[in-house]
Amino acid sequence: MTKDDVLALLEQADAPVSGEQMCKTLGLTRAAVWKAIEALRADGYEIEAATRRGYFLCTCPLTKSALEKRLAGQFPTEKLIVLPEVDSTNNYLKTLAANGAPDGTAVLSLKQTAGRGRRGRSFLSEPGGLYLSFLMRPQEPAEALLHLTALAGLCVCTAVKQVTGMQAGIKWPNDPVLNGKKLCGILTELSVSLETQEAEYVVIGIGVNCNQKRFPEDLSMATSLRMEQGSPVDVNAVAAALLLELSRMRREFLTRKDAWVRAFAETCLTVGKDVQILRAGDTKQARAVGIGKDAELLVQYPDGTTESISSGEVSVRGLYGYV
Repeated sequence: MTKDDVLALLEQADAPVSGEQMCKTLGLTRAAVWKAIEALRADGYEIEAATRRGYFLCTCPLTKSALEKRLAGQFPTEKLIVLPEVDSTNNYLKTLAANGAPDGTAVLSLKQTAGRGRRGRSFLSEPGGLYLSFLMRPQEPAEALLHLTALAGLCVCTAVKQVTGMQAGIKWPNDPVLNGKKLCGILTELSVSLETQEAEYVVIGIGVNCNQKRFPEDLSMATSLRMEQGSPVDVNAVAAALLLELSRMRREFLTRKDAWVRAFAETCLTVGKDVQILRAGDTKQARAVGIGKDAELLVQYPDGTTESISSGEVSVRGLYGYV
């Protein structure tokens, strides 16, 4: 197909390819090349056109085939579901989990129509982001899983570093941050058996800002990988790196828990900062002094007393900017 031929030529090129060169190489007319370029753009490929230089492929859309190439057999393809659009990857995966989907199943999309954040808040899920949900069936009591959300944030930071070279930090409990701005949202949802009190399944939902060029004024605290590095990012590379980190975390979150929580503590930007503790309408000022064994936040109040804060019970806000 003409479109596939043009795409293959762009993918192989390290520099812009002129329309004339495409015509000669592929035996096409200029009109056919232009139609193929427009068709690829409609499919989600970002292709720049520079006068007297030609066409250059900037980014590719998230596709299962491109993701499988990136994963190179390191992730089971039967557990990989890639959707062009979905209401919520978490909702979709929870339905699959309730119907017996296996441990390690992942659902990914580039657009959500009803994304959700913590405490029932809406989560902006426009094109440009990567929306991913990962299923775990840990067969452990709920109290043994308190550190999972924190470790998911660490997985994002590691994947971002691998793909872009940029080092993100974490605003406790789980928000990856780049240059003081929010890069990602994470929502972990747990289903517990009433009889055994063990987790039936855990769905970790992650939304990473990848190729957005700007955000609405009321989201001025947000940023994207593209905005921070000054160029488009390969969303398939980010997705593959994140899936492999989540899979590694799944294998090690109990057997190497101390090492993971220690790495989280080293990445957490909240430690050493003055914060506000918001609980049931009450606000207290404190200083974050460390991270506990379950990734809880250790704080000290002005009177010298200390407390261990779990992510589900309170909100913690920085006093100076987003972090």
